[in-house]
Amino acid sequence: GTDQSNTFDGTNSYLMYYTTVWQSLTGVDLTMTLKSHTYFTGPLVSESPPGSAYTSAQSVTLAASIPSTIYYTKDGSVPTTSSTNGPSPVSGILINTDTTLKFFAKNGSNTGPVFTATYTITPPPVIQMNDNVQSLGYSTFSGRPIQTEYVDTTSLLVGKYIDTISVKLERTGSPAGTIQAGVFNSDQSVKRLFGSMDVLAVSAGSYTQYTFSLSSPQTYQIQPGDRIGIKFADGDASNYISIMTDQTNAFDGINSYLTYFTNIWQPLTTQDYFMTLSLTHFTAPVITINGANPLVLAKGMTYLEPGAKAIDAADGNLTGSIITASNVNTGTIGTYTVNYTVTNSHSFSSKATRTVSVTADTTPPVITIRGTNPVAIKLNSAYVDAGATAIDNVDGNVTSSITTQNNVNRGQVGSYTVTYTVSDKAGNTAQAVRNVSVRDDNTPPVITARGSNPLTVGHGAVYIDPGATAIDNVDGNVTSSITTQNNVNTGIIGTYTVTYNVSDKVGNAATQVTRTVNVVDVTPITAMNDTTNTYGYSAFSGRPIEAEYVTDKSILVGKSIDTIVLTMQAEGAPLVSSMMISQSSNSLVLWMQQMSLLVVTHSTHSPCQHFQYIRYSQVTELESSTPVGIHQT
Repeated sequence: GTDQSNTFDGTNSYLMYYTTVWQSLTGVDLTMTLKSHTYFTGPLVSESPPGSAYTSAQSVTLAASIPSTIYYTKDGSVPTTSSTNGPSPVSGILINTDTTLKFFAKNGSNTGPVFTATYTITPPPVIQMNDNVQSLGYSTFSGRPIQTEYVDTTSLLVGKYIDTISVKLERTGSPAGTIQAGVFNSDQSVKRLFGSMDVLAVSAGSYTQYTFSLSSPQTYQIQPGDRIGIKFADGDASNYISIMTDQTNAFDGINSYLTYFTNIWQPLTTQDYFMTLSLTHFTAPVITINGANPLVLAKGMTYLEPGAKAIDAADGNLTGSIITASNVNTGTIGTYTVNYTVTNSHSFSSKATRTVSVTADTTPPVITIRGTNPVAIKLNSAYVDAGATAIDNVDGNVTSSITTQNNVNRGQVGSYTVTYTVSDKAGNTAQAVRNVSVRDDNTPPVITARGSNPLTVGHGAVYIDPGATAIDNVDGNVTSSITTQNNVNTGIIGTYTVTYNVSDKVGNAATQVTRTVNVVDVTPITAMNDTTNTYGYSAFSGRPIEAEYVTDKSILVGKSIDTIVLTMQAEGAPLVSSMMISQSSNSLVLWMQQMSLLVVTHSTHSPCQHFQYIRYSQVTELESSTPVGIHQT
């Protein structure tokens, strides 16, 4: 049927029929109904970017063909209406590892089909060391079983994470056994094994690159002193494997270099191995929460955030990139959380949570008594209390709230107390007590100086004061209360005074004791110094005395000496000798020192020996007509 009277939309939609050509009736419409979604199967969903292989993490958006709710999973399972969902479009779906994304959309009662998108994420490895210069190979066998790159304490490798070791190897002859690759200790033991292979699997006649890797997601952090390379303890000088080296390019100077083991470690600080150390297993950073977790606070306390730190295998220290979100309210009792989140350069994220509990304040303030406790005063003397301070964990300084109860009676001998009491705003009460004794005591302590007084010390020497002791009739030993004033300066010759003072608990002051300290010059004074050695005179029983005679006009007269230094040489085997000073008038020996001459060199060609006699305890003043020298008996 047609509608001859009502054009549907003017000349834009009208009736046409066909004979041999199309006939248009622009003022006529067909009697017609057009419907949509008669066979509707639900909304369709597309992903962007599409499922494919990528070298970095992807942020995926899911969009439905009509307004809908989108449901999805990232573990390859079939999504349901209980799965993660959101209104179309759903954006920010992070794909940072190999992922199978499945999703569908639902509009009202109409549910669309499930779609699948597969993502392969293969980030490029992080290269920690890459020496690819080939020079010559070093053989490895039972006589030289380990070839490694040594990591010095200052090497660029220290602290780096690796999971893969790549080297070039060649086989010679027919060795048997297993090659180990990894990190080795100084005693040749394996510290961390990265992998192993049968030696016969190594290519013969040409160098081939071989890679040894830890199982994902394991990584290894390089430490100072590590030795990274291969170990093959079998074979011999004719049947071995060789590892390629770089003789021209030190990786990071002498901080990382080639070393191999024979019977000891042999370092070659200007060489490296043809070696690549890399990180291919990417994981999320590790967050470590500082301080207590859970953390308990009293209501009203100030919350000081302890923070956290984050370390990533690829990016290192990410502490500065941590995002902290906290809802802690110490004004209201309850349980709160502090969330720490950090993301590395490969879009792997980690989250850690601290629980903070705000509880009722049950901790009383802490009172600190000022001054001495216990304290003693004299009978009828004034007592002025030193007071106390108080700090509360929530309210802070509450000293002004302290109440003091003082029952001290200074006019009556006895024991008394001063009590300090304070409460915080939560009603927690603290109390502290000072003990005060009133004594009828007027006897001061007695001080006794230790050691010599006066005391002599050499110019420039270290002066250590002997100190003093003090005894009181009531308080007993009060030596620890002595105050000492010491102005001794051994750098300046002179006389100094050290004073000692002490009082007992009621203030009776002892009579001051002083020590006189004399700083004196102890530099040797040379009265005579003739060191020219020309000719020797013998001394023996037939000529027993050789001496320097002091005339009455000699500049030596009146000098005081305590030391004689002579140059002597022994001939034969004399037994004993003495140094002496004597007076010629009566041959009186003023002092004499016997000495064995058997130790004196008696070869006529040996140099003479010096002997000195020192007698500080007896200083002799030289007189005229006094011979000074040696007496040989």
